[in-house]
Amino acid sequence: MVTLVLKQDVKGLGKRGDVVTVKPGYAHNFLLPKKLAVLAKVSDIELFEKRKEFKHKTVQEKDTVFANIDEIVSERIKKRGLMIRRNANAKGVLYDKVDKKELLEELLVVVPELDVFHVDVKLDEAISKLGKHAVDVLIRMEDREKLVTVIVDVVSTQKQAKMKYSEMKKKLHEEKDNKEAKSKAKSKKS
Repeated sequence: MVTLVLKQDVKGLGKRGDVVTVKPGYAHNFLLPKKLAVLAKVSDIELFEKRKEFKHKTVQEKDTVFANIDEIVSERIKKRGLMIRRNANAKGVLYDKVDKKELLEELLVVVPELDVFHVDVKLDEAISKLGKHAVDVLIRMEDREKLVTVIVDVVSTQKQAKMKYSEMKKKLHEEKDNKEAKSKAKSKKS
């Protein structure tokens, strides 16, 4: 069995934020590829439990959290990171761009307290390159709002990272061989 945290409501299984246990085939062939769920880590389970508790807090308690939301967001991102994995070409251009919806979903996983506020990711165009990107996030509660800037790290997938490493290693060996060949050629001339 596989333990997952639902990113969206799934009919017959649970609501967004629920921790569920399903058969491996259902998880790997349906829920994970469709991005309806993520594999549950102990830290994720704790965060989603906090989210459920937070939804039942009073307005006064939510006001207190809203007052410190920028600090909460930065603390959680420092602790866990806001990272999205993508396939990219050798120049670092993504094959599949990262859009507002995906950024928001990932942000809600990292900072579950945001779930009770209206959150708007300010992104003029989808992210199309690997690297760190500053993204503004507007958080609203009734008549108040805060603008928080978060850093999103778009990284290549592990398989691609390994391929790049082996390509780099191959180039280093080729350069080393070329240098050795040049030095031998120079020593023969002398």
